[in-house]
Amino acid sequence: MESTSGVTSQRGQEKLAHDGHLFVKAYVLKSGLQSWRCMYKTAPIPCKARAYTLMSTREVIRTSGIHSDPPDPSGVEVAKITSTIKRRCEETSEAPSSLINTALVTATTATLGRMNRPQSISRLINRHRNARSAAPSNPDSRGSIVIPEAYRIYEVFVVLAERAQCVVPVAYALLPDQSSRIVHSDAESLERGLAGPLSRQRGHGLRAAMMIAVRACFPPETRIQGCFFHLVKNIKLRVAQEGLWSRYTNDDDFALKARMIAALAFVPPSELDNAVAELSPVLPEELIPVLNYFEDIYIGRMNRIRADGTVDRRTPQFPVEMWSVYQRTLDGEARTNNYAEAAHRRLQVEFGIQHPTIWKFIDGLKKVQKGRDLQVESFVAGGAPPTKRTKYVRADERILGVVERAEHLQHVEYLRGIAHNFLMDA
Repeated sequence: MESTSGVTSQRGQEKLAHDGHLFVKAYVLKSGLQSWRCMYKTAPIPCKARAYTLMSTREVIRTSGIHSDPPDPSGVEVAKITSTIKRRCEETSEAPSSLINTALVTATTATLGRMNRPQSISRLINRHRNARSAAPSNPDSRGSIVIPEAYRIYEVFVVLAERAQCVVPVAYALLPDQSSRIVHSDAESLERGLAGPLSRQRGHGLRAAMMIAVRACFPPETRIQGCFFHLVKNIKLRVAQEGLWSRYTNDDDFALKARMIAALAFVPPSELDNAVAELSPVLPEELIPVLNYFEDIYIGRMNRIRADGTVDRRTPQFPVEMWSVYQRTLDGEARTNNYAEAAHRRLQVEFGIQHPTIWKFIDGLKKVQKGRDLQVESFVAGGAPPTKRTKYVRADERILGVVERAEHLQHVEYLRGIAHNFLMDA
């Protein structure tokens, strides 16, 4: 006998749909059959109808009693659709309107006439999602603290491979923290799986813990190179921390001088000391703390000037050879990891949210990877890689022109020329 499950109550309990009626669980018979009672038992005229199903398939084996309520097939369909919407809103991050439209694709006219208004269904979706994501109760003691999976934070570490300007992700890692133990373990796993191609590549935007782990796990010839995009982002953050962002956005000359600090990344490493010395006097006084920050992190604070005129500096957090883009610009290599940022944006678009749960993240990765597989096959079949936008191509050409005539420009002119060709809006 035909039966339908997949309908749930407000408390999440399973219901059975049969012959236009809805049943709720009653008890299990000694024979192993599941007994169901008509859900209208508490109606003015109690319904005595029962249904008995197999435990495994929910197939109705027999019924007993006579329904005191008339069959309502449209009401059953409404309950099915509502349950489907509730289930989908837990499994996906779709907008309420998209959930509703998808669930109503096969609905009949009679069913549509019985459905609640779209606004009411949208509120139902939001209430259901809020209830599912509600914070747990306060723990009684530190020993009783259990952090649910949805509240655990992971950092996404993506390994990208480049072949003939075709860049695709080859590995994803979720790091629960940035401790050296976790990061070192992750780097060892990557080295085992990707030792061949990765040992000849360089890393962009690596944090301190990952830098240490890569040096320990990969061959000495592995090059670690920073990303100009993130260097600019750090300078921008420092400008904001100094309370200067409003002035930066409203004063063109001030903004140009702020970008000249980031432009130090294009200076030949052997000329950095002279460039910093010449830049400092032309900067507004308010930007000196930003320049000091750059020295501390990227060059090393000056200790003393030696007798031969050279500068003795402290060891910086990030060595010059890692973040300098002077030689990379001359060699036509990438200065930024914008392709990585684009990969991250594609992930966010797929998820629809900034911080998905672990399960939504894995499901999203599977979908995104299909698109990357298509990109790889297009490359294998001879397809052209994505092209840069014209404005970025022209900016690269202008920057290369400035770098190539570096020896003919004073340091301040050189920095100003570079600063004209990028914005600090990262």
